[in-house]
Amino acid sequence: MNRRTFFSSSLAALSLSQLSSSNLFALAEQPPHASSLEPWAPGVLEIHHIATNRGNSTLLLLPDGTTMMVDAGALYGDTPYLSPQRPSAEHRPGEWIGRYAQRRLRSAGLDGIDVFLLTHLHADHVGD
Repeated sequence: MNRRTFFSSSLAALSLSQLSSSNLFALAEQPPHASSLEPWAPGVLEIHHIATNRGNSTLLLLPDGTTMMVDAGALYGDTPYLSPQRPSAEHRPGEWIGRYAQRRLRSAGLDGIDVFLLTHLHADHVGD
């Protein structure tokens, strides 16, 4: 790939990502609704990134029905480096993560988290 092709394709990708991120801000204002998704089915891999802006988590529904959660923590405080809590400060981050996971698992007919993977010991990955 020559330099001109690389720069033009990079510019196109950047403008597309800017367009997509503006839509994401509108979506972030709404609480997550697992029921609006198609039900999970055997053979399908689902990956749900759950962002609370105070600690994030990933819920995986694997094709064989095994469920896995990666990280689930919380940061508290008031610094210029922390964004507002999502979807709101009405509940703690762990509660939002748990509520989303519970709704999605229930709608899939699955019965809880089989495996929890902690990537490292920081409060935004495990805590509260």
